[in-house]
This record gives sequence, C-alpha cells and structure tokens, in this order.
Amino acid sequence: MTLRTTLLRHQPQPGGPEPHFDWLLEPDETDGDPERRDVSTWRCHIRPDRLEIGESAILAPIAPHRRAWLDARIHASRSLSPPLGSATVIDRGVVEPAGTVPLEIRISWSQSTKVHRLRIEESTPGRHVVLRLADPSDSSTPDGSLDPS
Repeated sequence: MTLRTTLLRHQPQPGGPEPHFDWLLEPDETDGDPERRDVSTWRCHIRPDRLEIGESAILAPIAPHRRAWLDARIHASRSLSPPLGSATVIDRGVVEPAGTVPLEIRISWSQSTKVHRLRIEESTPGRHVVLRLADPSDSSTPDGSLDPS
C-alpha cells in the first residue's frame, strides 16, 4: 500500500507563529472528500525531505489538515486567515509504510531521485523525532555496506 505525503512552507503574517514547515501524511483509510480534515500533520522547523542519513528533526503534531493539500501541485499556494499568512506546497511524495512502532516509512519525494527511509518515534509526550536511516538502495558497494563518501 502506498500513501501520499505533502510538505508545506507556512509563512505567517506579523503576529502569527514563526515560519515553519507542515508535513502531511495521508491516513490509511481513504475518503475522497478533499475538504475533510483528517490528514495527520506535524510542524517542523527543518525540511524532512532534506535530511541527510543520520540527521534528525523534531516534529510537533498539530491539527489535521485538509486532504486537498495531498493533491495540490508543487508551488500551489493558499492564503490563510490572518495572522496565519500563506502556505505553499514545496514537495510531495509517495510513502510505503515499513513498520508500525516506531513508525518506519520509505518516501520517494518528487524532488529527489533517492528513496528516503525515515523512522518517526515519540521522544516525549506530544513531541516526535524523525530520523533519516540508511537504506539498502543508498549502497553502491557489492557487499551492501554503506559507501562512506
């Protein structure tokens, strides 16, 4: 089963929250209603699609977002109620769940040729960490060990 994911850049107006990224992950069940607010969403200050192997970022769960964002084109932007500013799609991807606890996923981001293997786990109540793991497809050595370059 593959699921969709979208990464938004949220640029608030003065008086709103600080600029950040919203990472959306489609739920397992499908509904089809683009206005339904049931897409799991995390706020992060580092782009998860740009993590290098071994790097991590803090994720804070926030209110679910609309399904419409999963279908939006890259660079699509929407004005939000003041002081929330605007949100712009900066990357999209396809997710293959690879485990449940902690959640391990493989993402093919639209702007990358490599598959990103990520583990998401709760670090403290209400805060999560995403860690980019090495993926066997990252290897270029015959024995499967990671290429140190």
